[in-house]
Amino acid sequence: DMIESKVITTVRLRHIYRQADESLITVNAHRINDGEMPFLNDRDKDFFFIQKNANHEIVDEILDLIKNRLPFFKDGFDPIKDMQILSPTRKGEIGIYNLNKRIQEILNPPSKDKAERDLKDFIFREGDKVMQIKNNYNLEWTKINGSGEASGTGVFNGDIGYIKEIDNENKRLLVVFDDDRQVYYDFINLDELELAYAITIHKSQGSEFKVVLIPISYGPPMLMTRNLIYTAVTRAKDLVVLVGLKQALYVMINNNTITERFSNL
Repeated sequence: DMIESKVITTVRLRHIYRQADESLITVNAHRINDGEMPFLNDRDKDFFFIQKNANHEIVDEILDLIKNRLPFFKDGFDPIKDMQILSPTRKGEIGIYNLNKRIQEILNPPSKDKAERDLKDFIFREGDKVMQIKNNYNLEWTKINGSGEASGTGVFNGDIGYIKEIDNENKRLLVVFDDDRQVYYDFINLDELELAYAITIHKSQGSEFKVVLIPISYGPPMLMTRNLIYTAVTRAKDLVVLVGLKQALYVMINNNTITERFSNL
């Protein structure tokens, strides 16, 4: 890459703008980036660590936090719109597949008033939080705001929205995205969506959330890296909660291995 060659002048961005400089999120993000353990559990701060020794305990603690505790913490946070679980992995007990299923059970359980679509591996239900997982430049959207109705095309990888309606008769569902775009998906295109109560840290890049919860446990070496935990922590605007093994967090912060990427720069 041209960046690696050092022939071309480059600038390293280190200032974090999502939080105030005195935020413990900011302080700890810099500490993690420098290979140091973060400050944990300062009272009345915005960065917490909860020790849990087994993966099933980590999951149970996260479920308790989003349902019973964080909605009443400080000014209160909406469990679906304000909180985001970021996991290093898709599979396993702390992976997003299991977390999404468990979280859906408590935040958006089955109801006779909510239509749903069973996709074998998981279920979409009216009210669910979902994410677009591939770029679709041709997908049509409409948006209604104070200046009238707008329309266009293009829904992109990482866009998060909520299922407003499932029309089983006409085989389509309606998603309203965070920027108020409304998009109809034919059932044959539902492979472009997945549940998004929990998403991978990789998918979260470029996004921000009020509250970020991160399960911390052992996994493959490529997922136990400083860069990954730094990325997760810096997605949060108001609050970070780490749940899991402190020793696993230590291993991640001390592993500065960066997977080689070819950016054509």
